[in-house]
Amino acid sequence: MHNRLKPLEEQLAVARTQRDTRKQSLQNAEALLDVLQQEASDIKIRLRESQASYRSSSDLQHELEQKRLILEERNRSLSATRQRLEEEWKNHEQDVERLKHDTLRLQRQLDETIEAISDLDTKHTTLQAVHLEREKVMTSKKVETSSVQNNLVELVQRITRKKSDIEQLEKRRGEIMATLEKMDSDEQTLGEELKRIDVKLGKESVGEVHLQEGVLQAERDFQAIEERRQVLRKEIDTLQSKAFELQGRIGEKMSKIDMINGLLERLEGHSAAVQYLLRNFDWSPVERLTVADAVNTKPEYRVAIESILGESIFYVIVPDLGAAVSGLQALKKHQKGKATFIALSRLPEPKDPPFPIAGDGIIGWAIDHVQVSDEHRPLFTRLLRNVVIVRDAQVANACIREYPNIRCVTLEGDIMESRGLVKGGSHRRDEGGMIGKREQLKQLEEKVALLKEELKTNQDLLQEKNDEFSTLDLMKAAERITEKQSALTELEKQRAQLLFEKEKHEKTLGDIQSNRERLTSELTEITERLDDYREDLDRLTRNREEVESKLASMSDEQKTLETRYNESAEEVNLVRVSIVEKTGEKKNIENELQRIQQTIQDKIVAIERAMKHAEETDVRQAELKDEVIGLEKRIELVKAETEEEEKKVQSIEAELENKSDEIVALEKTLKEERSRHDDSISRVHDIEMKCEEIRQRIVAMKERAQQDFGLDLDTVEIVDDNVFDLAQARDEINSLKHRIKNLGPINQLAYEEYKQEKERLDMLVAQREDLLEARTTLYQTIDEINTTARDKFLETFEKIRENFISLFKKLFDEGDEADLVLEEGADPLEARIEIIAKPRGKRPHSIEMLSQGEKTLTATALLFAIYLVKPSPFCILDEVDAPLDDANVERFLRILREFSTSTQFIVVTHNKKTMSECDTLYGVTMEEEGVSKMVGVDFKKNGVPAFSEN
Repeated sequence: MHNRLKPLEEQLAVARTQRDTRKQSLQNAEALLDVLQQEASDIKIRLRESQASYRSSSDLQHELEQKRLILEERNRSLSATRQRLEEEWKNHEQDVERLKHDTLRLQRQLDETIEAISDLDTKHTTLQAVHLEREKVMTSKKVETSSVQNNLVELVQRITRKKSDIEQLEKRRGEIMATLEKMDSDEQTLGEELKRIDVKLGKESVGEVHLQEGVLQAERDFQAIEERRQVLRKEIDTLQSKAFELQGRIGEKMSKIDMINGLLERLEGHSAAVQYLLRNFDWSPVERLTVADAVNTKPEYRVAIESILGESIFYVIVPDLGAAVSGLQALKKHQKGKATFIALSRLPEPKDPPFPIAGDGIIGWAIDHVQVSDEHRPLFTRLLRNVVIVRDAQVANACIREYPNIRCVTLEGDIMESRGLVKGGSHRRDEGGMIGKREQLKQLEEKVALLKEELKTNQDLLQEKNDEFSTLDLMKAAERITEKQSALTELEKQRAQLLFEKEKHEKTLGDIQSNRERLTSELTEITERLDDYREDLDRLTRNREEVESKLASMSDEQKTLETRYNESAEEVNLVRVSIVEKTGEKKNIENELQRIQQTIQDKIVAIERAMKHAEETDVRQAELKDEVIGLEKRIELVKAETEEEEKKVQSIEAELENKSDEIVALEKTLKEERSRHDDSISRVHDIEMKCEEIRQRIVAMKERAQQDFGLDLDTVEIVDDNVFDLAQARDEINSLKHRIKNLGPINQLAYEEYKQEKERLDMLVAQREDLLEARTTLYQTIDEINTTARDKFLETFEKIRENFISLFKKLFDEGDEADLVLEEGADPLEARIEIIAKPRGKRPHSIEMLSQGEKTLTATALLFAIYLVKPSPFCILDEVDAPLDDANVERFLRILREFSTSTQFIVVTHNKKTMSECDTLYGVTMEEEGVSKMVGVDFKKNGVPAFSEN
């Protein structure tokens, strides 16, 4: 490598010289280019200034020419305007003459029309007096006839009402008798139904108690299973965590065991000679050991002991010199290199024990902190003579000053001697691993055996807990609770339905009893009233016949008077129409005269305005001619300046072009020079990269030799290649790589992944528990809402039903039937509601069979029945009374009067009776076409109607 590096370094020196020469030449050319570019920049500045001056003169010239064209155009426009104004005032003068002739003609027509209107007014006055006299006579007769006719109508109405009352009373009597018979049958049926409901309620009460106990027991079972599952889940999680921890610890110990076994098998760190001696039995039949194999110590002292022993840890221990000679001969025979032997028999006896030593940071004599056999103790007493283990270098420095002739070694392996020798620095991670391997291996195997036994116990217990956990079926327990709750809910619904039916039947029985008493009393009263009504009917019939005879004679007289009145009214209307026509002609003539006079005045003003405008136009034309002459002179001057500036610009442009040619030529030369300079830089860079690559390879080889083989290539003596078996070393390397590969990848994150998955499982279990709890709470809330809603609904429904029955009788008659009935056997919240409305004399199967008026009154009764439960201060009714006749309108108004004490009603109506009951009446009128106006009448203001307009 060094032989290849030297020629490249020589080429690099030559290339760098060429690069520097070309760089200097390039800098000179670039300096000249900067000078030329600065001169070109100055020329460009002068060119821009000259071009700006040229553009300014050119723009000014263009602006003056545009202004001249504008003035000329204005002059032409003023000439056309002058001609147009002259034509206008001549036309206006002709129109004025024509309009004056029209004025004289219209004035003659106006005089004739005024005279005709005067004659028609006189005739209208005469006819109007005759017409008024006839109207008075006819009106008097009509009032007299109307009075008699009203008497007759009143008698007819009274007779009709009396007949109707008699029919209704007879009909009502029949209905009451039929109703009483039906009440007896219904009362018997309801009594039997109540007995059946009581028996069924008794049976269901017993079943409800049993079901409640079953639900409670199922819930207790579910809770117990859930609590046991939680306890087991926690115990299983703890056991699994412990199992993972034990497996990790076993794996860690096994890795260390494999590593130590590998070190022992490979004899890593030992020289080839020592490895040969330890693996072969030919040279010595006794146990073969090195110093490292014969000693052990605590883990915290291994670095210090190995550091102080140094190279002696690789010495081979033999019993005597004979064994050492046998080893040397074997090494020479097989060409395995050199080794160092320690003959135990030749070691001197140990001297007196070392003196006591103590102090801050002093751990003690090294020989006191190692474990060796009695056979090897003399050896280590010699190797560790006068060696003290201390905490750090500061303590070692103080110790050797106080105790001469000792050696100090720190826990990190730094060595200090009183003679001034200091050895130390950073230490490798595997330092301290050469001694006590067999003892470490034995301790690790014992710990692994204990951990495996503990793991087996843990796994047996985990399996037992998992088996117990799998037998606890929480879903079945929850299903049992649901089944019991569903059965209980169904039974509660049936019981609530039965209670509702019982309450309804009991109330119906009470209603039947009260209605029987009321109907019996009403039947007696109806019989008495029928006799009185028949006598009144005979008397009213006789009075009607007398009034009809009188009314016939008065009607003939009224017809004669109406004929004469209509004839005079027709004559008056004809004269009035003629007066209106003549008055319209007069108005039209006057308007036309006024329009013509205004037109004449406008024409005169237009003539004066046109003449004045024409004079102003003449003055403006003269001024424009003067401005055009001045502009033409100024344009000539600016044009000369522009031509001079243009010549100056052309001169500067030519100068700039010459300078640009020089710059282009220099840039071309500079480009070629840069290319040669870049080539020289690239060559230098390539040679530097090759040199650096060779240097890196040399460093890498040194580091690999130091790390893999413990060789320092800077100081080691290279051995002949024939001594090193390259093929054997390569096979050994491949074998080791294959063994490492067979170990497979080690997932260091497996435990972390387990913890993450466990946390996620815990979260999902907690969420499931929350959902189960929420479901239970939701079921309870739904049951509570349904119960409350059912109670509120039934309470409100009963109030509306009572109000509906009461209001229906007010709007119809006391004997009419009405009711609201819920569908039997269904949930009240979902049941249909049947509306029963049976006016007297009808038995409709459906509310659709009622008349329109009866439907309206029934709907009104239902509306106000709901309204009474939750009243409002305002109520708007839109034409509710439209389908009602006068009698039913009166009933409707009676309800409004009753409710008006607490509610204000806004009623939209066309019925006169409804309007007569209002406190304030608002109407919309249109006196003028397209203009609406609101008129209000306050009937309660001081007892007199008060009108207001908006």
